[in-house]
Amino acid sequence: MKGEIARKVQFLRKRESLTQAELSKGICTQAQISNIEKGVLNPSSLTLFHIAQRLKVDMNYFFYQQLDYPTHSQVIQNNLRLLALKEDFQAIRDQLNTLHETNEDPFALWHEALCLYYLDGFYEKAIEQLSKAYENSTMAKRYQLNMLSDLGFMYVQLNIFEEAFFCFDTLSQELNKQDGNVECKRLLICANLGKAYVLFSTHQYGEAEECCLVGEGLCIDYKILAGLSELFDLHGKSLLKRGEYTKAYAYISKARNVYAIENKQEEMAKMEALLTVCQNA
Repeated sequence: MKGEIARKVQFLRKRESLTQAELSKGICTQAQISNIEKGVLNPSSLTLFHIAQRLKVDMNYFFYQQLDYPTHSQVIQNNLRLLALKEDFQAIRDQLNTLHETNEDPFALWHEALCLYYLDGFYEKAIEQLSKAYENSTMAKRYQLNMLSDLGFMYVQLNIFEEAFFCFDTLSQELNKQDGNVECKRLLICANLGKAYVLFSTHQYGEAEECCLVGEGLCIDYKILAGLSELFDLHGKSLLKRGEYTKAYAYISKARNVYAIENKQEEMAKMEALLTVCQNA
């Protein structure tokens, strides 16, 4: 795997006419880029994500079997996926508006559904459109799994828990058939986080804690920050619901600390309030 990433980082860096120092700026050191390209250093998922952004590809590109340079359509898709990861839905819509004849394209339908949901608040239409895109998609498996994850979280936010759990459980089963690259692990974290949300919301606190533990372990093992704060958050709240105040305090403290790293002030304040509840219990 390190050799595959090494070849592709070097390949794309040269295609973009970047020096190692230019590629590393704001991401890591020039020496680290050099070691990545030599195949002696395996970058963390966060470092690889930022490298992918600078090289204008989706992070999944580093796990493809071929070394082909992305086509124009692949570049567009990569840009849309990066914007979705940043939750920049207005930029997604702006880019979609520059495309032509995409109304029946599952990839475009998927991202327009995200805009309908998160920008416009057209929840039913968004779910209908995303479901259609998922059911009719002939895209790569990784895209289908991401669509399933997005659909599950839409259902969670609307408190449609049975459908949400079905999405996340199906996602988990499908991921267990995959090769286990970093993208699969990221999605598996999402699947466990989604199931934890459903279980917590339906008062199944012990089961929610189990899903949180799995997700937390994946985050720590693969150095993936995304989702960790929410997993600690739900874990602590589940323990609090069961009256395990000392354990709850530990997990809520962890959630607060990760929210601080992410600069999420509102969530930090909520964790502080819960810590006071634990102390006063």
